[in-house]
Amino acid sequence: MKKIIFALILTLGLATISFGQNQYEVLIEGKNEKSLKGIISQEVLLNDTSFKWYAENLKGYTPNAGAVTSLKKHADSIQLLVFMGTWCEDSHNIIPKFYSLLETSAFSKEK
Repeated sequence: MKKIIFALILTLGLATISFGQNQYEVLIEGKNEKSLKGIISQEVLLNDTSFKWYAENLKGYTPNAGAVTSLKKHADSIQLLVFMGTWCEDSHNIIPKFYSLLETSAFSKEK
């Protein structure tokens, strides 16, 4: 009986872990256009071939030195909550540059 209970708990635990990995939903719209709904990370945008726009919009971009300095100076008092659309052209343009600014400023991704 103990083995059965242990196996059941183990199975439920593994199922919870496997289902808890993604905090987003993948939506396919139109002609294989992928959109994500939920909480996503920069790594998702970098590693998913559907979002080639991310790497393309980073090419040749250098964050403004004044913005980097200001962000470094005030980093302790800043918290960010960013909303974007993986389908939105404005997000395609702004989000890669925004992440570049954060990285150049050594801004914590935990904030």
